[in-house]
Amino acid sequence: MRKLVLFFICMLPLTDGIFSHAQSVGAQDNVEKQDSTVDVIGWFLKNDTVDYWIKEGRWKVTGNDTVLTAGVSTKVRIVVTDSTSNGYKMDYTFLKFVPDTLAKSGAGRFMNKLVDNLGKKIVGTTVHFDTDEYGKIIKIHNLGQIKKQVKNLYKNIALELESIKELKKAGVDVKKIMKEMDPDEMVDDYLEELKLLFAFHGTSLILGEFKDHNDATETTYENDTYNENYLEPDDGEYGTFTKVVSIIPKETVKAMVGGLVEEFTGDKLDEEKRNEFNKIMNEALKENATCEDAISIDYHPSGWPLKVLKSSETKIGNIIKSQQTYIYLDAANR
Repeated sequence: MRKLVLFFICMLPLTDGIFSHAQSVGAQDNVEKQDSTVDVIGWFLKNDTVDYWIKEGRWKVTGNDTVLTAGVSTKVRIVVTDSTSNGYKMDYTFLKFVPDTLAKSGAGRFMNKLVDNLGKKIVGTTVHFDTDEYGKIIKIHNLGQIKKQVKNLYKNIALELESIKELKKAGVDVKKIMKEMDPDEMVDDYLEELKLLFAFHGTSLILGEFKDHNDATETTYENDTYNENYLEPDDGEYGTFTKVVSIIPKETVKAMVGGLVEEFTGDKLDEEKRNEFNKIMNEALKENATCEDAISIDYHPSGWPLKVLKSSETKIGNIIKSQQTYIYLDAANR
């Protein structure tokens, strides 16, 4: 539900591969530290019940002015329905959706309306899934049901979008955008936080702090990576933090924005409009853009995540757009 709504707020795609960075940064240059690791393992018990709050927000910063453009809070519950030597069976249930009333922008008001309308249709939905013995998700049983529900939800979103006069005036072709949406990506968006909670289970984290630099390639931007993994000896809590700062050439930004304009309107820019567009972009973009992606997860010794923070900040000129997903443990019953 969130991806299409927030799609109209976000200008640039996020960089990928942050999970693999967290596991690999410094591995080649720190071979002597290979024995200093912590394994992310779920020592779960049958009938374990944990409740999480998921808080999501997007902000736009221009100079000293910060505006919350959209926000929503979701309460979910995970129950371990069975535990065997081969793994665990679990249920993931949506309990509540709460829009952020502080989001005063047009996009924020629109999203609040969607959350109120569509949230009622999602509450009570349960995802049945299995993990291996380490807690890594290996199967989702009712994926067909989830796909059907997601498809219906996006149809409702499309109807809402088609009713917005501003989009019509701007020439945004909602039907075209909907046709090009990948159904698998829609489902991934729906299950994003569930997968995030179990993203590192079954992996080993090299303890310590590591830095790395990667030059640009045909498929990746130039980037700097910082990674820190820790283990608290007193209480056994552990965690991981990774930040990737990518440099996006200004020419690439211009091409991206131009492509989005054409995609939204469904029309190709003619030479006159293209020249006008390039003039505006040249005045606005004096330097390369940057995109900073970060993720941190703190774990209880049992393997249940205590806190998850995933954020992304894109800076283009003097405008910064940031988004954040914060998940925290609200209640646990073992």
